[in-house]
Order: sequence, then structure tokens, then C-alpha cells
Amino acid sequence: MNNNETNPHILITQKYHLSREKSREAVIDILKRCDVPCPKNGWDNSVINWKDVEGETSFIFCQLVEEARKNGVIARIQKCLDKSDSVFGGTFGEFSMPNFQIIHNISYAGWEKKAQGPCRSSSTEIDLMEDILDYRIRVCEHSNEYNFRLCARFYRAYLSSCISIVESFINRHVLRAEHDGFSSPEFDRLKSTTNLEERVRLWFQVCSEEDPKQFFESTEWCHFQEIRKQRNGILHAIDPIFVYSLKEMWQYLNKVQTGVGELLLLMRRAHKKQTLLFIERLRTAPKVDFHQIRFKSDGNHVIKVLHG
Repeated sequence: MNNNETNPHILITQKYHLSREKSREAVIDILKRCDVPCPKNGWDNSVINWKDVEGETSFIFCQLVEEARKNGVIARIQKCLDKSDSVFGGTFGEFSMPNFQIIHNISYAGWEKKAQGPCRSSSTEIDLMEDILDYRIRVCEHSNEYNFRLCARFYRAYLSSCISIVESFINRHVLRAEHDGFSSPEFDRLKSTTNLEERVRLWFQVCSEEDPKQFFESTEWCHFQEIRKQRNGILHAIDPIFVYSLKEMWQYLNKVQTGVGELLLLMRRAHKKQTLLFIERLRTAPKVDFHQIRFKSDGNHVIKVLHG
């Protein structure tokens, strides 16, 4: 591909979370989970009547498909399902206020905190999910600046958030179980250990009856460990010089689907639970393409696109 753009971007985020076919399947799946029957004339020309705490509305099926294609999920319907979840239910709302004269009291499963306004509170997992998706975009947006300083900065933040959301996922289970009075030797160790691999193993012992052997041999766990190794190298400043290869960054930006989103979905399934909004958004995160650029003597350049 020939291009005359002066400073072409090396990393490009694709527009959609899902293909049209996959988004259609996702919409039908979530409607079935909500016990919405298939219309006599099929789904494609149907109008879905929906009622929740926000009120009554109607969705045109094709509009739902387009939303799922753009975002990976139907947010209003998925949020409704999430609220009834035994672990994450009731934690996804957000609150903010500009008034410095008011103190915001937050409590959840025995945990309490006060914040002096102006302030904001929100679900840890939702904020981290949005961070991950936004940092990926920022990495790509700054990939045409040839010192790559901001590109690298957002990449560091992306790696950190990928690990934090898995830690938050485990911590949520610990808090809820402790609040409910659960106790076991494995749970006591889960509460005290800081090693992430050991915490995942103990989580399986506490929350699942499945043998985790297959999980720890999975592609999802392998990709998570690769992201974690990258993050640890930066977090602990192991090397005297940070070195960033944009082609390597491209590969790790695309591992979020399997190494974070699909990994969390495996853990949910091991716990006999359904997926959640933040998991769906991550496991369908838009792929990133790599533009391999060959500059020519006439000032133009040729781009070879490597798709994510």
C-alpha cells in the first residue's frame, strides 16, 4: 500500500470488537439468557421490548447487532444481568459530585470508605477495563511520533492495568467470601499470600471443584504470563534501560483478548458463573494492526499491513 502521509501511524486499532456474524450471535445469546423468545419471523427484523430499573424501551434487533459489533456487548442488557450476579452484583454503578461541602460514604460487603467532594467512586473492574481499552488506543495514536515517548508511556500503563484487573477479580471474591463468613485453610492462605500464581491456584481450590491443571496448561494462562513478565520487567525496573520494540508491543496489545478477557471467562466458567460486561469488552477488544513501513528516496513510503 502506497501512502503519502508525512508521519504514518505504525500501530492502528481496528474499528470493531466483533464481526457482523459474531455480533449477531452475541445478541441472540444474551437475549436468550434473558428468556426473550425468538420471534415467529426470526430475529433479524424483530423489535425487542425491554424493561428494567431505567424504564421501558424497545430495541430494533439490527441496532443491537451494530452496538455489539462496536462495543463487544449490549451494555444496558449486560448490566442488568451483572447486577444479579452473586459475586459482582450491585457493584457496577458509578457516582461523582463536584461539591466540596459533601462527604461521600461508600460501603460494600463490610468495606467502608469516605471521600471528601469533589470525588468519584466506581467499580474497580470497570475502571480498569476502560483503562486497558483506552491505553491501547493511546499507544496506537502516538505511534506516529518518532521518539515514541508517549507511545511507551501508555504501553507501560496498559501492561500494569492488565495484571491489576486479574488481581481485582480475585480480591472481589475474597472480600465477598469473608463478608459471608466463609472459612477454610485454603481461604486463609488466599487472604495472606501475595504471589499471584499461588493466589490463582488457591482461588481454584476455594471457588471451583474443577482440577485447575488444564487451566494452567491453557493458551489463556500462557498469554497472561507473557503479559505479566513484560509488566514485571518494567514495574521492578530489572534492566538499566527500557527498550521498546513496536512490533513486540503490537503482539502484546493483542494478547489482552486471550491473556485477560478469555482468562477471566475461564475462571468464571470454573466457578459455574456467566460472563460479565468487563470480561466481554476485553475478550472482544479490537485487534491492533502493525504497519511495516518502507521509506523511499522520493519521500513517499510503502506500507505492508500485518493484521492482528
